[in-house]
Amino acid sequence: MAVPRPVVHVVDDDASYLKAISRLLRAAGFEVATYDSAEAFLAREPRDGAGCVLCDLSMPGMDGLALQQALAATDNPLPVVFLSGHADVPRAVRAMRDGADDFLTKRADLGELIQAVERALAHDRDRRAAQARVQPGERDRQRMERADAALARGEQRRVAAAGVRPGAQPGRVRA
Repeated sequence: MAVPRPVVHVVDDDASYLKAISRLLRAAGFEVATYDSAEAFLAREPRDGAGCVLCDLSMPGMDGLALQQALAATDNPLPVVFLSGHADVPRAVRAMRDGADDFLTKRADLGELIQAVERALAHDRDRRAAQARVQPGERDRQRMERADAALARGEQRRVAAAGVRPGAQPGRVRA
């Protein structure tokens, strides 16, 4: 059975940009899935595949920063590369501090965009390889630690997105 190729998930509310960037990425040889909102991306199935997220910073509803936080609390925290039509330095700094792989303007050179996507995919591949070396019980413990840290910061939405109940114990069956 062939291993599925990693997917570049492109999340942007601008339909014309979404179409254009997905065409460019496909022409460069990437597997691409598109979403017109962060909520649509989070509702996708399956959620456990390899890849990265190329995400607009400013969108109606859940913005890119909120999507990044929701992803970080899941069992599959895909690397995020932000795209922005506006130079918003404070939000760019926040995105990078919260673990974004890169932050580009929407007018970035195609070569720069492809390099950012390749780095994010390599980051995901390395994370998965390291995770494969971790014992299953340790994975549960790490997930609970991420959820506890999010709760301590008052990020209930992030914990809910991860599907973790407060006070749950690793390795226990959920009712």
